[in-house]
Amino acid sequence: MKKNRVFSFAVILLAYLVAFIGGALVWHYLGLYLANIRNDNLFSYYILLFLVSDVVATIIIWIFSTIFNNASIYDPYWSVLPMVMVVVFAKDLANFAPHTWIMIALVEVWGLRLTINWALSFKDLTIQDFRYDHYKQKFPKLWPLVNLFGIHLFPTLVVFLGMLSVIAYMQATPIFNLATFMSIALCIAAIAIEMVADIQMKQARKKPHHGLIITGLWKRSRHPNYLGEITFWLSLYLIMLSLAENMWILGLGPMVVLLLFGFVSVPLMEKHLSSKYPEYAEYKKTTNTFLIFPAKSNPKDE
Repeated sequence: MKKNRVFSFAVILLAYLVAFIGGALVWHYLGLYLANIRNDNLFSYYILLFLVSDVVATIIIWIFSTIFNNASIYDPYWSVLPMVMVVVFAKDLANFAPHTWIMIALVEVWGLRLTINWALSFKDLTIQDFRYDHYKQKFPKLWPLVNLFGIHLFPTLVVFLGMLSVIAYMQATPIFNLATFMSIALCIAAIAIEMVADIQMKQARKKPHHGLIITGLWKRSRHPNYLGEITFWLSLYLIMLSLAENMWILGLGPMVVLLLFGFVSVPLMEKHLSSKYPEYAEYKKTTNTFLIFPAKSNPKDE
């Protein structure tokens, strides 16, 4: 049954339904318990409420990934959760002002595009991300814990930290300035970069016997999709900071996103690509890791 794509999608939909119901129940009952904190410090109230509900939902996803022996069940959580939570925050704050709709639109467009991209790439539950396979082979005895803390809870914490900027933004006084508009433009550019990079990758992979992808954005950046993702989270922080300068500490969110991609995702991806494509070593010498401009000089072009 795991080879059946429809069955695999049904399992993932069930997992997320149960996870979000579990998270919603925790949100409701814990919210009642923390009512006094809400009156005293609204931001702290949402931090506690969001964190506990998020962890419970993640653990439920982990249980499903353990039952079906596939940690990739967690993959869409990265983009689905923010789409849900940005609306939950707005609804709970009874705040659907114009500036809130801007944030909702940005997060929903980003999340929907990323989720659709995952769905188009998803095949069935017999296939797991090669990075998870790497950790499973490296730590066979510790795999359940690595799966829970490294693959599930750590990315959940990263997204949680990034989403704190959204909460702070929705509570800030909506007085837009030049920095706000520039940050919104940066956010739109980040979504566009990630979208174009993914489209170019899919088009290249459709070609028979395709090799290393070095066209389009991939000619100037080895990981333009990661560049878009990092910039997206940074832009959310900058949008918030333009309205609430005292919340600069929330820059920890985009910083952790950068560290995740720079020290975990990129090294594993490049090790995989180096073993698959002998020409990758030369590609690394002439192409930036993230930045699209300026590109490294290519001796062949001189």
